[in-house]
Amino acid sequence: MNGQGKTYLMAIITAYSYLIESLGLSNQDYLVSSINYKQTSKILGYIKSMLAKIATIEPFKTLIQDSGLDTRTLSSQADQVN
Repeated sequence: MNGQGKTYLMAIITAYSYLIESLGLSNQDYLVSSINYKQTSKILGYIKSMLAKIATIEPFKTLIQDSGLDTRTLSSQADQVN
């Protein structure tokens, strides 16, 4: 069992980049990549659940609303979170 938390840590960094580092910017692209589809799906799932969970507390609730992200309709479509 590897379970060292690398995938979860990358999900945290991606969510941070989306919510904080991109403030005031537009047309940002985020790349999530891994060794295979299963691992990539895992990190996308972490990102989805993380954004949905922190969207209930401030200041993240306002940041997510201002970004136009609707956490009720977050979905993975093959290779992206919409």
